[in-house]
Amino acid sequence: MNNREEAYGVLINTLLEKHDLRNDMNMNRYGKTSDEVIIKNLLIMCPDIDYELSRGKDLKELSEWLKEYCDYGMLVFNTYKNRIERESLYLMNSIELKKKTVLFKLEDVEKAMPEEVQRGIFRFIDYKTRGLVRLENWNETSERLMKLKHRELVNFSYKLSEYYREFHKGGEREYRRIGLENIRERERTYLYNTRKMDIVNWLEGIIRDHLNVEIRDKELRNNVRKGGYKCLILIEIYLNHKEKMRRELIGIRKENKKEKRRERIKKEKAN
Repeated sequence: MNNREEAYGVLINTLLEKHDLRNDMNMNRYGKTSDEVIIKNLLIMCPDIDYELSRGKDLKELSEWLKEYCDYGMLVFNTYKNRIERESLYLMNSIELKKKTVLFKLEDVEKAMPEEVQRGIFRFIDYKTRGLVRLENWNETSERLMKLKHRELVNFSYKLSEYYREFHKGGEREYRRIGLENIRERERTYLYNTRKMDIVNWLEGIIRDHLNVEIRDKELRNNVRKGGYKCLILIEIYLNHKEKMRRELIGIRKENKKEKRRERIKKEKAN
């Protein structure tokens, strides 16, 4: 039998139906520590041959029971072993990734490679690393944000909070549960009466809170970090849009000035 849950079901049915250990199993559900509960449950499922023989149990039945217990135990061990191997591999990969991250320079990639190649590289980097690398250029982003009007900054910040909350879904835990305390605390900041620099600092802080979030649920943790990274992308898109509008407005104003100047010259010549 290769399925651990199936093996457990067979073993438990044997214990409860054939050997009348229902009360023993119920008593071992609790303990002072998790270790005590685990060990007590593992031991109670194993036949005590001497005791069971004194109760008049058949040797063949006890042999089958012991075999079922052994099968289940090996499957439990394989689960334990596979988890160790998986986490050990992840640890080694994380160590190598950290070494490479230290050497990774975003500006070198941007200068030397076309955008399509850059996107290909970033697809192989986790969201936290991508975001932290982009945050190295936050001073430049901060200067660009400071050129926005106060009202624009406030409105954009609240829109951004609506956007990143969509990434707080998934896994066993959802938004406003344990692990997101820093984000919830920062969200309590009232932005309308704050200075522009404080709002810019708030944006950086909320993004870092997302990228550095530590939640045991891997799916939710990855979603939240993805939200932080996507916020950086959204800020870049928004700034590019506003700067384009500003350039167009400046161009229109210059053209209007030229037109007024041409009209003034025509009037002067006419006079």
